[in-house]
Amino acid sequence: MATTLEALKETISQRIPGEHPTAKMWRSAVFAACEKVLAAGLLDKGALARLNGPDDGLYWGAMSEVFLADRLLHAGLQPTHQEPGPDFRLEHGGKTIWVEVITPLPTNVPVEWLEHTPGSAVDFPAEPILLRWTAAIKEKAEKLRGNPSQGKAGYLASGIVSEDDIYVIAVNGLLLRGGGFGKGDGFPQFEGISQFPLAVEATCSVGPYAIKINRLTLEQVSAGHSHRPRLARPKGADVPADTFHDPSFAPISAIWAVDLGYGSTLHKSEPMAVVHNPHAKNPLPVRYLPAIDEYTLELTADEMAVKSHQGRDSKQSRIIVQ
Repeated sequence: MATTLEALKETISQRIPGEHPTAKMWRSAVFAACEKVLAAGLLDKGALARLNGPDDGLYWGAMSEVFLADRLLHAGLQPTHQEPGPDFRLEHGGKTIWVEVITPLPTNVPVEWLEHTPGSAVDFPAEPILLRWTAAIKEKAEKLRGNPSQGKAGYLASGIVSEDDIYVIAVNGLLLRGGGFGKGDGFPQFEGISQFPLAVEATCSVGPYAIKINRLTLEQVSAGHSHRPRLARPKGADVPADTFHDPSFAPISAIWAVDLGYGSTLHKSEPMAVVHNPHAKNPLPVRYLPAIDEYTLELTADEMAVKSHQGRDSKQSRIIVQ
């Protein structure tokens, strides 16, 4: 299998074909990002082979690492990479910050959604997409904490990640886009049925907006986002959607939620959010990672509030759920 930069340039030309000005811009910017990230030593030894290979899942997994590394460099941060270990390492305020990247495959997401023509009517598969987010977060949480039932040790047990380190799971929802699977195009699907980021729904138990009506008077009694701590799967046990309510997930500092495709290498505004864990043993500093919004979960004896704050790349702040 070819593993050279020359081969990668040809691969990118095949993956982004055509003479449209946008395609030409993407080809140039994507190759430049790959070249920069590889030269900086931010990818593992097999990344170039995955980028040049025919497997879509492996290709997009490696390309997502390029997109995230490119964003970190563009933000003026200085990531490094070590093997074995999470994808990126950062140092800030005397603390080590690890970023582990995952790009969930669209397993069980209807093909009608993935391949529909933008502008045409199609049902939004809210729960299948959200289940891919919860599965991705679970997989990378186990990468850190291990899975004793399967006899697998994680980064903490192996000493690769210290008990005092910050650990961030970066989820790129690129392959869950409607009309964009395997193409790098389509439109971003960053929000769930609640109209807030899927990462918020997956970790803070935020469900659809609900209105309660008195059956006798037909008057509205209350309205607000519903509390949805679990998701039903087509088969098997329900899946938790309240990860950040669970103190056992304290080693997970935050979720860096993104939807980055080829166009992200042009460094324009892209859907990005950071969801902070209120129980984090080692909290991630606010406004450190590139993001439009940041979300915190604030708990009292009788109330839960998910709040949206100004991100590093944003100018607004608002309360979204109470």
